[in-house]
Amino acid sequence: MENRLGVIPVNSQVAWNGMIAALYVETNGSYYELPGVDPWDEHRDARLYPGPHPVVVHSPCQRWGRLWAGQPLHIKRTGERKQKGADQGCFKCGLADVRRWGGVMEHPWGSHAWAFFGLNLPPRAGGWVKADEFGGWTCCVEQGRYGHYARKPTLLLAYGCDLPDLDWGGYAPSGSPGIVLPWINPWNDLEPLVADCPRENRHVDYVAS
Repeated sequence: MENRLGVIPVNSQVAWNGMIAALYVETNGSYYELPGVDPWDEHRDARLYPGPHPVVVHSPCQRWGRLWAGQPLHIKRTGERKQKGADQGCFKCGLADVRRWGGVMEHPWGSHAWAFFGLNLPPRAGGWVKADEFGGWTCCVEQGRYGHYARKPTLLLAYGCDLPDLDWGGYAPSGSPGIVLPWINPWNDLEPLVADCPRENRHVDYVAS
């Protein structure tokens, strides 16, 4: 019986034709401008992706990150706390898809999904390490080294694809005061708050490195 969490060999059912599917992406965002990309936004519901193309998975991170319970001030005012991991099955489906079809999945550094789904945590300084028993590899890379205005450390999870030597290590944010706000976000590991990051920097350019 098919195990949707990982026993099917990557890309075993179809030869790659150069197309990829971008899952859980913004409607009319940067992926919609790229040739050879089949974008799946909220309306298409990426949980229903049937294949056969390799995937780039941007599953929602709100309920898996450091603020999974909600904004601290909102919790203080209302007492309302969200449930950790309550993402309507998006991460689980995205993980199954990247394992089945091959490709890359990304989540912010500190995501609780890595531990919940039994994925090994890579070193913060960078470098690929084995993620699991299904042939996955994982690493941490800072988006600041690829054009983002903040450090934005990001976890990558790859199956069935080459593992490039990325631009590892830390990054000192160098954005102008009009983009990186001149104060510190007390809830996000002392990372600068990003005011208006240009849309073209929001897709993971390093995936194609």
